[in-house]
Parts: sequence; structure tokens; C-alpha cells
Amino acid sequence: MALGAQPDGNASAGDVPLSAQFARALQFHQAGRLAEAERLYRQILAIEPGHSESLHLLGVIACQCGQAGAAAELIEGAIRLRGDVAVYHYNLGLALQSLGRTEAAIAGFERAVALQPDYVEAQNNRAALLLAQGRLDAAADGFERALALKPDHVEACFNLGVARLRQNRPEAAVRHLEQALALRSDHPEAWCHLGLALERLDRLAPAAAAFERALTLRPEDAEALHGLGAVRQRQERLDEAAACFERAVAVQPGRAAGWYALGSVRHRQSRPDDAAGCYERAIALRPDDPGPYANLALILKDRGDLPAALALLDRALALQPDHAEAQLNQAMIRLLAGDFAAGWRQYEWRWQTRQLDPDRRSFTMPRWDGSAGNGRTILLWAEQGLGDTLQICRYAPLVAARGWRVVVAVPASLTRLLRSLPGVSVQEIGAPPAAADCHCPLMSLPLLFGTRVETVPAAPRYLAADPADVARRRPLLAAPGAVLTVGLAWAGNPGVLSAMHQGVDRRRSIPLGRLAPLLAVEGVRFVSLQKDRRAGERPESFGLLDIMDEVRDFADTAAIIAALDLVITVDTAIVHLAGALGKPVWLLNRFDPCWRWLLGRDDSPWYPGLRQFRQTAPGDWSGPIAAAAAALAARVATR
Repeated sequence: MALGAQPDGNASAGDVPLSAQFARALQFHQAGRLAEAERLYRQILAIEPGHSESLHLLGVIACQCGQAGAAAELIEGAIRLRGDVAVYHYNLGLALQSLGRTEAAIAGFERAVALQPDYVEAQNNRAALLLAQGRLDAAADGFERALALKPDHVEACFNLGVARLRQNRPEAAVRHLEQALALRSDHPEAWCHLGLALERLDRLAPAAAAFERALTLRPEDAEALHGLGAVRQRQERLDEAAACFERAVAVQPGRAAGWYALGSVRHRQSRPDDAAGCYERAIALRPDDPGPYANLALILKDRGDLPAALALLDRALALQPDHAEAQLNQAMIRLLAGDFAAGWRQYEWRWQTRQLDPDRRSFTMPRWDGSAGNGRTILLWAEQGLGDTLQICRYAPLVAARGWRVVVAVPASLTRLLRSLPGVSVQEIGAPPAAADCHCPLMSLPLLFGTRVETVPAAPRYLAADPADVARRRPLLAAPGAVLTVGLAWAGNPGVLSAMHQGVDRRRSIPLGRLAPLLAVEGVRFVSLQKDRRAGERPESFGLLDIMDEVRDFADTAAIIAALDLVITVDTAIVHLAGALGKPVWLLNRFDPCWRWLLGRDDSPWYPGLRQFRQTAPGDWSGPIAAAAAALAARVATR
């Protein structure tokens, strides 16, 4: 609190002993000898009850001793004696703030400023209370006024940075927080908030450095630990992120956000049981937060308990109807359950999540609403994975049938192949977009066509390999004594996946050695369709023909597949490529399947020639592999 003794108007000019006693009391007070100062102030008041400064400073001592109620009464008594002293109102504001009487405290600081317009501390404290109330514009204005009076006021710089961050103005926040740190480099809160602002600007490396500096100054700062964990998670450094969040919940075990964050990392590390425990802890601590419900629902979905998962998502959406992740998660479950009517509608929430940040594109033309084209041009563009594009590009000719001139923008690896789509033009994503009257992301087409399970446009084939390429490769695949030539793909490509999707990839992929029962079927020439292989994995050592080094793009892979009798694959783009080419394809599917494969089926409405061999328990490939091996042996026998 401010001592700031004012000239005492109560004592007479000749009252030297009283003035001397007050000066001595003030010396004790400034030296921190509060008991001696209090005794002298009370002696003065016994002699002169109207001595406002002694009454005021007794209030200051009371506040310093944690007796805010007594402090407010004493300082209010001083103000009744003399109401034109700014420091009285300032210290009254501090006492009232300690009592939680925020509006009265603000009024005290405002009165101090009215009496003394250059009172920087009163300006800053008033604005800090406005900031705590969420009155961001008024708070920022107050901090700017304080800095106009004293540009090197550290706390005003810091507070203005916090206000700008809460106003979602991270660039301005960084500027003011760096100014505060230039004035005082050992300010842990400023380093922490600088990290938050930099993270919001996607400047992850300097954000991490700021959080680390905050933790050097204050190692048990839960906010800085949480911030550093969030940055490490975005950098896909999940072990480091988990370590930060574990420290954060150890420091603040009652903070729900820490458990939620730790759960999200454990989830992405494919530790669902640990993640579920963290989510449940977060829900117990803060049952009104929809996030943990939404994430816990995914774990229940992966365990096969769809009704419980949907119930959790209903709870999340009851708390926050516009919670995009919960909406998207519910969409996935509904699609998986075959409820396409509701699922496609909710699937549009994907654009409100960060998951699709890499796929966002900005256009000046409107988005297609399903109307007829009458010769106009539409740009359809790929989003998400290669498999998604191969699956949904079947809709492009249907759009053309509605009178549109269709241009499809896809990754470079798909451009040659998709030129076999009838009635469309193809360009590479990243090239200047074609001039068009409207646009549409590919994965929104099933919604616009009102697709139900029974109305999936499942032509026997809708893509084609180049006949000359097929004819050139067919002799390379033949083998003496082989009754069937079978293409095999057993894993995804984790190198292009986020940590979250790497967990899915681990569940869908199979080490090549585990396919030994399948590879032992006689009369089969196995051909590798695996472009991306794990270190040390050599298909030739398992008897597979491997010509994938010659493959430049999906058109080359399509030529190989078209020359085969059958494709057996896990859930990668290969299953969609084989299905789109009309090739018989067997899918070795994990226990927690992607939505597109539905539940309880060994076929697929998307591909007439597809057969599924599903896990019956998480991680157990023995059943599907044995069933596929028996089916393959039977197929050889019939040939």
C-alpha cells in the first residue's frame, strides 16, 4: 500500500511535539516496524482525534496485517475528515479489493485519479480490476493512460499485454509483453503470457522458449507447464508434452484443464485406458466442460460401445451446442452406424475444427448448393487423405450430369489417374485454381446428393488404368505355377501422419511377418503394393515380387492392380484404388473401423467387389488373417 503521507492540516504550526511524534511514527512505518508505528499513531489520535493522516496510516497498517475490514473502516474515517487526499482513496480501494468489493474498489481508484490525474498506480489498479471483470476495452484504455503517464511502468505494460491477448490481438500482446520484459526480465507471468501470445500466432519455437524461461524463474508454475505442454503437443513431441502436463497436474491436481490436456496426449499416444482415466478426472472436477465428454466418447466408440459414446456426445452438445469436435465425433459415429442422413449434415462441422487446418482453401466464388449448372464451371477440390479422394471422386461425373463443367483439383500423385474420370478436367492442387462459378470440397458431395447407405453410387468401376501400362506390366507379374496373382498392402505411411493419426495407423497396419499364414497359401504369386515400408522390411525375403520402386504415382499403381486377380490390403488408399478400378479387394480391417466400412458387414456399399475380414478383438490379427488365408486357398482351389 502507498504510505505517501500528506502535509498534516490537523496539527497547528506550533504543535512541534505532535509533528515530531508523527514524523517518528512514519519513520517506524517506512522501516517496517509496524507495532511501534501503530502505538505512536494511536497516541497521536488520543491527543488529536481529528488527525486524519494517523487514522489513514492506521488503516494502512491494518491492511498490511491482513485486516482489510478494519483497514477500510479506518481509511473511510480519514476520508470523512479530509476527502480531498488522493492516496486515501487509493488505499481504500486496495482494502476494498481485498474484501472482494470490486465495484467499490474501482470507485475508490477512480476518485483517486479524479483528485490526482497523474496517479499512475490508481490508473493501473482500476484497469486491472476491469480486466478481471472481462471489461477488456475499458481495461486496455486504463493501462494505456497509465503508460502515457509513465511509459516504463512494468505492470501496466504487462497488464496491457494480457488485455490485448484476451481481446484476441496477439501481435499487440507480444509487443507490450516484450516491452514489460525489457524493463524487467525476471517477470515469470510476462514470460508465460508471451508464450501464450506466440503460440496463438503459431510461432511455436519462440513460444516454447518463453514458457521455458518462465519455468526457469518459477519451476512449479502450472500455467507455464500447461502452455509448454500445449506447444509440445502441437509440435508432435508427445512424450515431452505428457511430461509437462503430468507436472502441471501434480502442482494443481484440482485443475480440470490439466487432466483434460494430459488425457488428450495419452489418447494420441495410443494409451486409451490412461486417457479415459484423465478424461473422467477432468469431468469429475468440471462437469460443465464439454471437451472431455467429446474425447472420452471416441474411446468408447473404439471399444465398440456406440450407444454410450453417443450419450456422452449428447451431454457435451447439451453443454455447448456449437462444440465442433463433439459435433464431428458424433457425425463419425452416426456414419459408422449407417445413419447417413444425420451423419453427413454433422460432418460439415469438420471445418470448424483445427483438424482440417492443412486442407483449408479460400475462394471468392460461392460454395455449391447442389443446384443445376446450365453450362457453368464448378471446382471440386480434394481434402484430407488420398483414400478419401479416391472414394469420393466418383461423384464428379454426377455433378457433370447436373449440367456443370467440372474441374477437379487433387494432389499431384492422383492427377494422371483421375483423368480417367469421364466428363471432368483435372488439375493439381497448388496450381492457380481454375476460373469457376462455384466450388465444393469433395467430402461434402455425399451430403449434397443426399446419399443413404442404400443409394451410394457404387458403379462396378469408375477409374481406369492405362491399357498400355497394364499390358506392359502383366508379363512381369506372371509366375510359373501360380494360379492367382494377388497384390498385398499391409501398412500405412506414418511418415506423413500426425501423432494422432499415427496411433490409428498402428492399429490398422500389420507387420509383414504376421501375414505368414496368408503368404503360405500355395498357387499364389504375391505382389507388393506397399510403397512406404518400415525400416528393414524387405518384401522379397517373404517371397513377394516388389516393383514398387518403379511407381511414380497412383496411375502406375493402378496399372499393376489392373493386371492382378485380387488385392488384399489393410485400410489404406490401396483399398479405395482397387475398389475404384473394379478389382476384387479383401480388406483386413481393425476392430475400431473407419466410418466408411460400417458395422456388422463383410461387404461394403461403396465397392461391390469388396470383402471384409474384421478383427473380433482389438489388436488381434490372427482371426482375420486365418480367415483370409482359408478363403484364398478356397479361391485357388476353384481355379
